[in-house]
Amino acid sequence: MKHNIFSFLICLLLFTCIFDPTGKWLGIKDFLYIFILVLFLLFLGKIYIFPKNVTTYIVSFCLIPILSIIVFFFKNHFALPEFSAYKCFLFLPITFVYINYKTNVLKWLLFWLNALALMTIILNFISLPGDSIYMFGNKYDIFTTNYRQYGTLTYSYAYFHTSPLLVLSLSYYWWRYFQNKKIKDLLWTGIIVLAMFNSGTRNNMLMCIILLFMIWFFQLSLKGKFIGLLVCFCCCSILIFSSDVLDVLSGMFSLQDGSNSLKLVMLADYQREIFKFPDFFIGQGWSSPFWVTIKQSYDPVTELTYLDIIRCYGVIMGGLMIYLMFWPIKILSKHDNSKWLAFAYFGYLIMIIFNPFYFSSNGMILLSIVLYQLYHSSINFNHTKHIL
Repeated sequence: MKHNIFSFLICLLLFTCIFDPTGKWLGIKDFLYIFILVLFLLFLGKIYIFPKNVTTYIVSFCLIPILSIIVFFFKNHFALPEFSAYKCFLFLPITFVYINYKTNVLKWLLFWLNALALMTIILNFISLPGDSIYMFGNKYDIFTTNYRQYGTLTYSYAYFHTSPLLVLSLSYYWWRYFQNKKIKDLLWTGIIVLAMFNSGTRNNMLMCIILLFMIWFFQLSLKGKFIGLLVCFCCCSILIFSSDVLDVLSGMFSLQDGSNSLKLVMLADYQREIFKFPDFFIGQGWSSPFWVTIKQSYDPVTELTYLDIIRCYGVIMGGLMIYLMFWPIKILSKHDNSKWLAFAYFGYLIMIIFNPFYFSSNGMILLSIVLYQLYHSSINFNHTKHIL
């Protein structure tokens, strides 16, 4: 009975995280999460499991921002930072609910990500900028539809703000296809690839290609790897020297592009801020404002995630934070039943180099799922062999 209740609540929570990330539409995400934790505490008994490795990880990961808040407090003459930004870290303890009630959270996450992929493709065909669907998506910060141009290529796109999470389902189905050779897995892989390209962002498109290549390359023998690299090199050379492809790539990475030029200018701003003493060692403090020259304004968070970590936390705490972010990959990659998740999580960590979506409720929900799978992998519990 308890298992079914928690399974339903987790399913509902994942729906709101993916399709109402800001809480402006249904507005029940935070309430749901608190209700789940309160229910978990009410049912708490002596037989509950709190794995040492997972508990230590969560405490350490949540403690670093608290120490950084103290730094901010003293550096800014006892002023308090914006505590609402810390809210995302409070989503990590839900890992213990997954562990104790075996809610098969991966099954529900993949289910909603499949729905997200299908909706991305459908919206790109039925929605136009300015129509009622477009207005709904923008009003509640769920998705947007528009046109984008790279060089001579102009195309429509439908971008859900949670679409970077599609790397998880892409990795799962592509990996499982090599294990089982089932058409169903290949079909879902194709749908997710199409959705990531329909999302219109360079980040999604490039990581889609990189992830497909990495998993394919990993499955090859040593001789196959050499031949595979040679074939890829020849194909890439032909494509790059094609005038149409070269024109599109030039448009994607052009410094005239607003997003590209903004990130480039911010590098100089980070160089100015990070190497100040003692900020280089202890950071400027949690959610400290950052002067962006090109905007002529202060931003508490920028799109250059790892540089922002060093700026806020300093090289000591920031370095530890980045280490903790990557540490689960080492454990997951040792177990066959979780290698697909190691690839997906690694891809996600690469994507956040230029996007700030890791330190959000969705980023922490993903990390909690990674920790959940890490726990099961550590006890050799083959939990992901047949998720769907």
